[in-house]
Amino acid sequence: MRILRRSAPLLPLLLLTAACSGEPNDNPPADITTDTGHLPDADDTSDAGDLPDADDTPDTDNLPDTEDPDTPNDPDAGEAALNITVSGQGRVTSEPALIDCPATCQATLAPSTTLALSAQPDPGHTFEGWSGDCAGTQREVTLIVTGSISCTASFAPEDVTPPAGAWFGHYGQFGTHEFKAFAPTDDGGVVVVGRSDVYGSGGDEAIAARLDARGDVVWQQSLGSSGDDVFHDVIATTDGDFLAVGTTEDDDEIGAAWAVRFAPDGALRWERAYQLKDDTSPSYASGWTVGYAVDRLPGGDYIIAAHAGLLQDGSGISTGLITINYAGEVERVRAIGHRYLSPANDIATNSAGDMVVVGEDYYSYAPIAVRLTASGSVVWTLADTPFAAGSAELHGAVLGNDGSTYLAGVLEPSRHSSATDAWVLKVGADGTILWQRTFDASTMDEGYAVSLLDNGDVLFSGITGFVDTSEVVSWALPLNPNNGMPRSEHTFRIPDGGAVLFNRVEAVSGGGIFGVGQVRNPSAHNNLRGGVLMAPSISELDTCGGEPAIGLNMGSSQHDDSLTTGSTNVPDHITLNISSSIDTTIDLGAGAYCGG
Repeated sequence: MRILRRSAPLLPLLLLTAACSGEPNDNPPADITTDTGHLPDADDTSDAGDLPDADDTPDTDNLPDTEDPDTPNDPDAGEAALNITVSGQGRVTSEPALIDCPATCQATLAPSTTLALSAQPDPGHTFEGWSGDCAGTQREVTLIVTGSISCTASFAPEDVTPPAGAWFGHYGQFGTHEFKAFAPTDDGGVVVVGRSDVYGSGGDEAIAARLDARGDVVWQQSLGSSGDDVFHDVIATTDGDFLAVGTTEDDDEIGAAWAVRFAPDGALRWERAYQLKDDTSPSYASGWTVGYAVDRLPGGDYIIAAHAGLLQDGSGISTGLITINYAGEVERVRAIGHRYLSPANDIATNSAGDMVVVGEDYYSYAPIAVRLTASGSVVWTLADTPFAAGSAELHGAVLGNDGSTYLAGVLEPSRHSSATDAWVLKVGADGTILWQRTFDASTMDEGYAVSLLDNGDVLFSGITGFVDTSEVVSWALPLNPNNGMPRSEHTFRIPDGGAVLFNRVEAVSGGGIFGVGQVRNPSAHNNLRGGVLMAPSISELDTCGGEPAIGLNMGSSQHDDSLTTGSTNVPDHITLNISSSIDTTIDLGAGAYCGG
């Protein structure tokens, strides 16, 4: 794996001195060549420009003599000064590469230099224009240096007016695109991550894109190795960056959990890969690890849920928790006590550092949820199928403010049945199930995500498929947190047999609703595009809601769970040195089904 970086060409030595900082520079470049304004006179006596006045008396005004044009801090003869000022959020760069200026920059140039300046707004901002010697509205200007140059580049916040009501669109012009997770941005937009089989030279490539509040692409890129690569989750960091987590493979198809940190403008800050290893299997260095989910911990660290083979007893599959700091360095690694938790579909934390990890038992197909304290002690484990003859899997979790936990998933009412029901439940602080509900409208109903609305209600979302029409509909249900009863139903569909497979529709802080997944047009069943839904509030979801509603039927089930407690063990880990090829020229080709 490699990072493709453009090598900077060798340039003539034009820059003698330069200063650039986030604050105005109070120390302009010092002259470093001979000052022609102070050359000795032909008779090697005093400077001709500083001879006494004609009356042979000294100057009294302390001003430079009119014969001496060289005032302090001016460039030396044969040079020109470049002064750049940035107003607002953006930066100015130049070719030749003399400056990279976020505020005020200065440099000196040789005469007749061809200088290209480029104004680059930060995400969420726009370029308003140049003033001074570069006056104009084009972001890029080219000048021939004949004297000193002073230019100001002005930037302003972008006026992004979100569409009224909800917005529902698709991305990806051909092939397969899937968005698996999202992170809201502070300007009302969203960063989405997932995978595609279109870009790169290897297998699937991980993809990431930033969209503004209208759904327009701010930046987009694919990232990966020669094997299959995917992002499963993404989270906004406290300083405005974005941390994506997934899996990357080497040439031998050996996987590692993968963390990539993006700057707000999409630049790659760093990437790290991790493999879990158990002391009972030293040969595990050639094994595999898959990163599935990430969440924030108190104090600024991040925790990744990853599953791996050969943990604990040298056989089977289990889940490890990898705690990393802001730079991707491993702070702590531990394993979930349940041996066959795989995959770890979601991890959720709270402000105290408590966490819940959910998934499925790899061998028995039973649902698994484990709640742990910040220190890693197991509080409770749910590892039983609600119907003895069926199977189940948990896909999502969120921690309530009262110590409770809400879980979302899917279950089979009977073993080997082709029918599935969407499943949501509330677990108390001691592990007791307080209520649970099942929903179905067809033979295929699956719950995927659960989140909390600002009013305290629970938002449960999933999909329903209709075999007779090949249509797949996504839906979201606001539930009463006290009993799980639905308050309303919101559906999202494409007419005439299309498919909307949102694997995550969740509420975000401030009342907004976001959803990501895949969409399929009826006329192109092999063309799966990335799908994105944005709505200002739950009440405005219906502006993009599909009619008619599918009428989810609510059921109820009883569940006598078996509680287990204990502590987690600590596996070893390997931090790999990796670098991935980056393609920033991809074109997702946005389009809208509704809104915009």
